[in-house]
Amino acid sequence: MLRRLADRTLPREIRVFNLANGIVATEVINALVDLGIPDALAAGDLSLDELARRVGAVPDPLHRVLRMAETMGLIRLRADLTCSLTRAGEVLCSDTARMSVAPWARYNAAPGIRQCWAGLADVARTGVPPFDRIHGMSVWEWYATHPAESEVFHDAMRGLTDYSGPMIAAGYPWPPRAVVCDLAGGVGSLLSHVLHRRSDLRGILLDHEPALAEADELLDRRGIRARVDIVTGDIFHPLTVRADVFLLKEILHDWDDADCELILRHTAAAMGPEDRLVVIEILHGPVHGNPVVPIADLTMLTQTSGGRQRTLAEIDELFAAAGLRRTRAFPTAVHTLIEATLR
Repeated sequence: MLRRLADRTLPREIRVFNLANGIVATEVINALVDLGIPDALAAGDLSLDELARRVGAVPDPLHRVLRMAETMGLIRLRADLTCSLTRAGEVLCSDTARMSVAPWARYNAAPGIRQCWAGLADVARTGVPPFDRIHGMSVWEWYATHPAESEVFHDAMRGLTDYSGPMIAAGYPWPPRAVVCDLAGGVGSLLSHVLHRRSDLRGILLDHEPALAEADELLDRRGIRARVDIVTGDIFHPLTVRADVFLLKEILHDWDDADCELILRHTAAAMGPEDRLVVIEILHGPVHGNPVVPIADLTMLTQTSGGRQRTLAEIDELFAAAGLRRTRAFPTAVHTLIEATLR
């Protein structure tokens, strides 16, 4: 609302001109992170020359980048060319105590992702996902063969989960002494937040072996390793685990309806009559709903083979096709936790 009010004070051509320059903001943020400028300034102010020396840059072009970063409210650049971080710029530090946006900046700037955003008009014309067309393989096959970009992707997803994890953990009435299984749960970030909130719960973390490589270290560092069983598995094949609550966090939005139904059927087959599935998604709502949804939906459009953000009614249709039924839904600030049981 505030943004819309501010936009009304601008001539329409200036407003659209600013929107068209969004690529500049993306690249400036990436440059700051790539050069390590937020981390270099985290301990205090530095002169332009000293900052350039520390990050291995040339002072004059660095100065020009910093002037743009200042207009974006990320850097403070004084008349004597002393540089410091603003409050907003602090979230680009790699070790911020709050959510670090640095992994997301790296992810958006990764070569494989940049090329797909450039294909947005083509997918609107043809319906053919740009990732598959441009790279000749799915995003998951790409990450399997491009380990550097895979690491960037997983760092970004982990950062987002660590941001939303406490809200998710607080947003659902976990049954007492339950076993909670996070399907395709990566290194266990979400499970760590759930088990940290409820000391009576135990966890199962299921994913492909490469995704689980760092799970031991993360779960141990967060003090819950002894309460978690780590299981190698694949949500596209029958599941061999039993749990009271199964989690699918932002899994269904990666896949088309047929693949979602297969994932849900395998989950339903592993569930007993009293067990629950909790699907965690950012849902489409009313016309002016969650502002994160259009961004997430276009990310799925450009970077997956049929993935999308769905409405609650569309999730219900997937449940019904897999022999499940929605029982409750719990909205949080970002996600909705959708509970289902066997029909």
